[in-house]
Amino acid sequence: MRPLVNNRILVIDDNLSIIEDYKKILCRSQENEELADLEASLFGTEKAPSKSVPEFVVSSATQGKDGYDLVVKSVEDREPFAVAFVDMRMPPGWDGLETIENLWKADPNLQVVLSSAFSDYSHDEILNRLGLTDKLIIIRKPFQPEEIVQLAVALSEKWSHHFDTSKAGASVGTTDPLTGLNSRSNLLEFVQYALNHRRAAAKPSALVLLDIDAFKLVNESLGRESGNLLIAQVSSRLRELLTKDETLARVGADEFALFIDDVTDTERVEASVRSLLDDFVYEFRISGQSIIVSLSAGIVVDTGSYESAEDLLFDAESALNQAKRSGKGRASVFDPQVRESALARLQLETGLRHVLSNGELDLDFQPIVSTLNLRIVGFEALLRWRRDGQVVAGPDVFVPLAEDMGLIDEIGCWAMEQAVRQQREFCDVLEHENLYMTINVSRHQLMSPYIADLLSGVLASNNVRPNRIGIEVTEGRVLEDVETAKRRLISLKDLGVQLFMDDFGSGYSSLNCLMQLPFDTVKIDRAFVARLGVDQEALPLVQGVIGLSHTLNKSVVVEGVENRSQLDVLRALRCDYVQGYLISKPLRDFDAIDFIRKWPEKQGSLHLAA
Repeated sequence: MRPLVNNRILVIDDNLSIIEDYKKILCRSQENEELADLEASLFGTEKAPSKSVPEFVVSSATQGKDGYDLVVKSVEDREPFAVAFVDMRMPPGWDGLETIENLWKADPNLQVVLSSAFSDYSHDEILNRLGLTDKLIIIRKPFQPEEIVQLAVALSEKWSHHFDTSKAGASVGTTDPLTGLNSRSNLLEFVQYALNHRRAAAKPSALVLLDIDAFKLVNESLGRESGNLLIAQVSSRLRELLTKDETLARVGADEFALFIDDVTDTERVEASVRSLLDDFVYEFRISGQSIIVSLSAGIVVDTGSYESAEDLLFDAESALNQAKRSGKGRASVFDPQVRESALARLQLETGLRHVLSNGELDLDFQPIVSTLNLRIVGFEALLRWRRDGQVVAGPDVFVPLAEDMGLIDEIGCWAMEQAVRQQREFCDVLEHENLYMTINVSRHQLMSPYIADLLSGVLASNNVRPNRIGIEVTEGRVLEDVETAKRRLISLKDLGVQLFMDDFGSGYSSLNCLMQLPFDTVKIDRAFVARLGVDQEALPLVQGVIGLSHTLNKSVVVEGVENRSQLDVLRALRCDYVQGYLISKPLRDFDAIDFIRKWPEKQGSLHLAA
């Protein structure tokens, strides 16, 4: 038997008892005759004699994001994992498919075993997401201990057969194993040496970051193996087009860096890079498919201000992002203003990763009142990020950022739990059982197949009736996949919660969404209310939306009501509910309770008409 070089195993499962079972199974030696059959099948060799199963070193994580962090660190430490056993269901974070997608970004060589129930995703759905690859094995629950041992041994040996540990360590340090180019760490060492030397010699240098346009599309349509073939062919073509005076490295999944140590004419660097992009465009043949590939580029020219290679690469990344926003095959020279924007985003990202552990998230609550009698009927829970009492960023900034970073599920789960708990507290303190609470959910949260189960558990643990909770969704969060959104909304409606279509009228397909999806209530965007009394077209528009909603048996909430005249118009139009600064700004939890107790005074001051 070929010796097992890499015995490092990663288990990602939200059930701690299952993780312990994996460790009991894998962290001991045993005889297993069936292993020989599996190895012979995988490697096409003759069946070997009975062999002793080695012990494994097992690391674990209960969420996909934590598992991803372990893989990133293992690669940085040059101690990569050979195999990861990944569970499909791990609420509230990434599910198994999103976890695997990110694991392969961190370590493309990782062998993965996905354990899935028959009710999760079909085999075709899984392959459409992850591609047809020999790095993935799917097993169905329940499984036997012998099955886990066989997979661990065979896949670890397979990893070692193609990419042994000593080679992996060397590749991580100096050479990219797929292309044979310099690795990221090797490039940074070289650039740092050059920068130090340049400061003494006063010679300008340049770093160019190159990215394959639409590489993700190749991976998703043809699979990861085809993507690797394309990476290898792109690196070969770059070698053909460059001179020996330029240092080329692979620094990311589909990113290459070009370092020019001695720039004789800084004005010609951009022209040379644009010429390279034009010359590079080529028709590659991958897996029987013809693919025309182009590159985008970010350029940084250093005339003496840089002391760190990392800073140079960071600014090149900023310039590349700017180029890609302009379209395919573009080049962009770094602008210091872009750095300021990138640094601000980086600071937000850093803070956002610790926002829950630091206790910096809050919910504010804005009252919703009936136009019939101005009684308070409920509250909208609004997410806030505060540090030392000061707002760090608004939800319009940090929520999309959390979505990009894969943190939105964790944050959304926290907000849902807090909002439901606060509804219970409002009812208990005020002895007002009919108050409801609406909760905004992100697109990613809505599209999760577990959202109804998650909310059901939160409601049960807080003893809150489902019809006292509303879920608010904007049309932009459902347009990309209306059918999936419809299934998720139906599952929530079956649970008994109310469904609110938020910001109605802010997009071009609001009516289509209203007709297709099972919303109970329409919330008219505040922009329409602001135009009442100013724009002659605003009144018939609002009147039409209210009338259409009532025809479809849906109630109407109008947001952004700021003055008495707007309220009078909406009452005359038979709008059901309003919220806005005329009633109250968003309030902290203790202020909201005090507001409800004092509301009769303000209610009277509005001089309700008979």
